Amino acid sequence: MGIGRHRHPGLRHHPLPSSAGSHAGPLCPVVVQCRGRSLFLGRVSRDYGQCGQGLGVHYPPVLVLVAATALLFVKSLTQDMDRCRREQNMRRLAQRLAMLEARLEAMEKKRRADTEEKPVDMPETDEKHP
Repeated sequence: MGIGRHRHPGLRHHPLPSSAGSHAGPLCPVVVQCRGRSLFLGRVSRDYGQCGQGLGVHYPPVLVLVAATALLFVKSLTQDMDRCRREQNMRRLAQRLAMLEARLEAMEKKRRADTEEKPVDMPETDEKHP
């Protein structure tokens, strides 16, 4: 057995990755991801800096804060519009309920007035009450 390759009786033998400069081992996807992210961030940061200079911003990272603030502002506006729409619907429903209740009360008053004007004839019975 070589150095760094200790075998435990209950474990399978896994050779250590070689450091001969070849990335064909198990670290290949990690290296590719890191290189890809570095290229992406390098490109984005360069474009970001150019965008900041074009807008007259001397410190381009401030653009992130401005963009985040703008997004929060837009979200706040959309939520406010939604709240106003719901409140308007609630008012309309309350008005409609009030109109229906008034209509029901008027119908009940009319029914009571009709029953009070016309006395109900009691059928005559043979029994006399003292």
